[in-house]
Amino acid sequence: MLTCTDCKENFNTNDTLKRHKYERHCKKCTITATAEGISEKVVIERKNDRLQCPFCNKEHLTRESIKSHILKSKCKAALIKERTKTTKKRNYDTAVLNACGALLFENPHQEMLLKVVSSFNLEPVSMVNSDGEEFNVLAHESQFQQIQKNDIQSASVVAKKRLIDNEPVEIEVELDDILMKGVYRNLFNPNEFQELDEEMCTQLNTDWSTKKHIKYSCSALLAGMIMVINNKAILVTCHEVYGRTRSVDVHREDFTVKSKQQPSSSLPPFRSLYRNIWVTTIIDNHGSKLILGTKTFNSLVTSSIRIDSPYEPEVGPSTHHFIISSNEQSRNIKIYIHKESWYKAKKLMMEPHNHIINTYDFLYQTRQLQTNFHYCSTYNRSRAACIITENHTLYPYNIFTLSQCDNGHDISDYKTMSEVFREIALKIFDEEDRGIEEDEIVGSLKKKFIENQIQKCKSGGELLQNGIDVTDYQ
Repeated sequence: MLTCTDCKENFNTNDTLKRHKYERHCKKCTITATAEGISEKVVIERKNDRLQCPFCNKEHLTRESIKSHILKSKCKAALIKERTKTTKKRNYDTAVLNACGALLFENPHQEMLLKVVSSFNLEPVSMVNSDGEEFNVLAHESQFQQIQKNDIQSASVVAKKRLIDNEPVEIEVELDDILMKGVYRNLFNPNEFQELDEEMCTQLNTDWSTKKHIKYSCSALLAGMIMVINNKAILVTCHEVYGRTRSVDVHREDFTVKSKQQPSSSLPPFRSLYRNIWVTTIIDNHGSKLILGTKTFNSLVTSSIRIDSPYEPEVGPSTHHFIISSNEQSRNIKIYIHKESWYKAKKLMMEPHNHIINTYDFLYQTRQLQTNFHYCSTYNRSRAACIITENHTLYPYNIFTLSQCDNGHDISDYKTMSEVFREIALKIFDEEDRGIEEDEIVGSLKKKFIENQIQKCKSGGELLQNGIDVTDYQ
């Protein structure tokens, strides 16, 4: 048996004892009444072991009893009337200006301020103390709904960090805030993502030399990842992976020293937020590249969209809406992985003879490349897209898929050239999937096919004839 220390009454369980103390021995209780859109609260303190109604002086023993009394009797109307008669609440515009300390501003400045507040969907909140004095603060419309639903126990001003020597403002935003309140909140569920963890880091740093199928697993894992730095967040809708060494991938990141200058690198430094994971921006002749690097590969973002603000999507190897400008930013970037991508990556990890990410859209899994078409690694199907954009109409076009584009003339030199590379890729895929060793893969085309393509060219086939030495044909 459990005994109440206040009244010595006995109880069988701890839960019933807690409930008893909550109802019978509470020091005070807060009651909220709503009528005609007006919500008001009254706090009643227990005196002489009784809770007394402030409107009719009737006494009650329990919290539930006095709450029921006030909400179901004439005292409810008295509560609303008592709280509203003491003050005349400010209208909308006046409340906004009061919250901003702008009641004495000139009219043009007041009008500008009202427009700014409206553009951010901020609402004035009216708070009235026990003396009927009104105070105003601003809150986003989504926060205002939460304020109305909850019994706020305290309110305080968040300490403001003083800016020194033009130090940039840094606002830390959690992923939940971005996904639930951002411009694409209807597309995402925060529970679908998890932060990059140690198991994932291990997989992303597994050597490709003897485990060639790892590249497809790594690409699948990072598809649809979200990167967050301060108040900026980007969804990677498409990316492609590149091995670190020449023997693994002829299109690996170049480490050639030119003019005694070390090239920019995505290799992870000794210290990083996630073990051997490094996100950086590399600027070269092709633009600003957003790259995630590990010890064994790097991932180039080829399609993305900012999800914290209404930016246009970016397609191509350059990413201008999410620039990493310092090592400090690289160290603080948080990475979130879609759970479906992680599940898919683990499944691909268990298939050592795999050469693909998906069983469909083979050509759209090839990377955006311009050179070295006589190397088999050029035809790796290691480009992956997030769940939202994983269909052929949303993949960025490359030399293998440009002929499938519905825009432009069907008979054109660039589409004809793309058809040739498309056929080469399909031949190589077929040989690769039949288990032919990499050094024996030919990807040869029939002579008749080449001749037909040359005839299609408006330039007389000069461009195509200069390019067909990339493969044998019979």
